[in-house]
Amino acid sequence: MAMDSTLTDLCKQLRLKGVYAYVQEYQPDNADLLQFLTSALQAELDNRKLNRQMRLLRLAGFPTKKRFEDLLPDDLPQD
Repeated sequence: MAMDSTLTDLCKQLRLKGVYAYVQEYQPDNADLLQFLTSALQAELDNRKLNRQMRLLRLAGFPTKKRFEDLLPDDLPQD
C-alpha cells in the first residue's frame, strides 16, 4: 500500500494523472510494474529537480570559475 501512495504522490508531482489511472485500471495487482514505475518516476523527478537547479544557477548570472593562469598580477591586492 505504501508503494501505491508513493506512486500517487509522484504522479501528482509530475502531473501524470493518466499514468496512475491506467495502472489502477489495467494493472492494479502487478507489484513489479508498480515498483518499476515508482523507480522510473522518482528518477524523472530527481532529474527535473537537478535540471531546475542548474537552470536557476545559470540564470542567476554568477561569475564563472577563474583560473590562476587568467589572473593579472597587477590587479591583485598588495600584501
